[in-house]
Amino acid sequence: MADQSTNDTTALYPSSIPGNRKRRGALVVIGGILIHLTFGSTYTFGNMTPYITSYMRVNGVSDVSYAVSTWIISAEATGEGLAMFLGGLLERRFGPRVATFIGCFIFSAGVSIAYFTINASFGAILVTYGLMSGLGKGFGYAVPLACAMRWFPDRKGLVSGLVVGGIGGGAFIFDQIQTAYVNPLNKKPELQYKGESDRYFNQKDILSRVPICFLMLGGLYACLQIIGVIMMTNPPGYTYYEEEISVKESVDKLEGVVSINRELSKGDHRETVQREFKPSAMLKTWAFYNLWLMLLSIEQAIVFVSSLWKAYGQTFIHDDRFLAYVGAFSSVGNAAGRVLWGYIGDKTSFKVAQLSVCTSLAVFILTLVFTPFGGKPFFFIWVFLIFLSFSGTFSLLPAETARAFGSKYYTINYGLMCSADVKTFVSTVWQQDKGFFWSGRLPHEFILAAVLH
Repeated sequence: MADQSTNDTTALYPSSIPGNRKRRGALVVIGGILIHLTFGSTYTFGNMTPYITSYMRVNGVSDVSYAVSTWIISAEATGEGLAMFLGGLLERRFGPRVATFIGCFIFSAGVSIAYFTINASFGAILVTYGLMSGLGKGFGYAVPLACAMRWFPDRKGLVSGLVVGGIGGGAFIFDQIQTAYVNPLNKKPELQYKGESDRYFNQKDILSRVPICFLMLGGLYACLQIIGVIMMTNPPGYTYYEEEISVKESVDKLEGVVSINRELSKGDHRETVQREFKPSAMLKTWAFYNLWLMLLSIEQAIVFVSSLWKAYGQTFIHDDRFLAYVGAFSSVGNAAGRVLWGYIGDKTSFKVAQLSVCTSLAVFILTLVFTPFGGKPFFFIWVFLIFLSFSGTFSLLPAETARAFGSKYYTINYGLMCSADVKTFVSTVWQQDKGFFWSGRLPHEFILAAVLH
């Protein structure tokens, strides 16, 4: 059954008015940006983990270290990978607003409930702030992307970059809010355990604000998400069950992935008839597994570095406010990079753009361990460049999934693509258990993360 919002939208925004259609599409893009703005709290984990880890360790809730705390963000990635496929099914059954609302509700609830679970156990905070918020993000992540690209089918890379750019912008805003609330006097972490280079906060005034911070963030997220959900709708006349569509899109964009288009001669331009791949058909292609393995390898490095950049910075920079600025401006790189790399992918090819992303990310992670020699400026620049580099994956991959396998089953297909995130948690725990990552030795861990990437 077609989405009810299709009929409502057709009546309100007739397709015979191009200008009106563009304005309505722009509102959908803005709504997607607002929703992804809240999902950007994923990238505030690096800023929050010193507060969370210090709170649990000093108050005797758990003896968790910074390295082990990466399990939380890995659990979030796992939840996202598990739920994104289901979010696609929800959208096809109930429409984009309902699917997005369910995801946003679970996401904000997971963050808010952490007010209680941070005093329970590390496992409890892992489930709520990690897995539960990840499930919500998974339900709601792909739907705004799909809606936006349906309104602007010839600008998939740019539009996806704008929407997911909200994730980077969210970290810019919420990093500052977190630090301004939890540590307004810019106190430095003073507690250092024997045999570790890591430093922890032990000031009571700082630690007392950590649980309340979760409630504040959850409320802010919910307010922005409600506005974004209201804006979510499909273009006039859109149906989920059409088998084929014609699009003016160059077959060159599929370079290095898979050839699925048939070119038709239409005067001076090429019109491609794009077959829509059902999930079962997509899973039979080599292209899917190439993209899946690429995401798996890059996610492992992203999860580790985005979680521990601040903990590493604290070993030689004793200025919490400066580190919050590092996180904020790095999130600008995260947001701008998604738009920039999406544009580059549109102008060149997915293969060229993604290869550049992976190469630059490996180089900057590998050389991060030398930033203490350059002090604050070098650390600021390197973290910014790391976020600018890896951000490209999250605009290039959604657009390439739509190009390679069509837009009709996009939310389900992209959800299956992101099932690679599930492996991230398993890999993180296994590496910790085998001693690949160990507490108090962050420089060695960054080098290993670059090598594994």
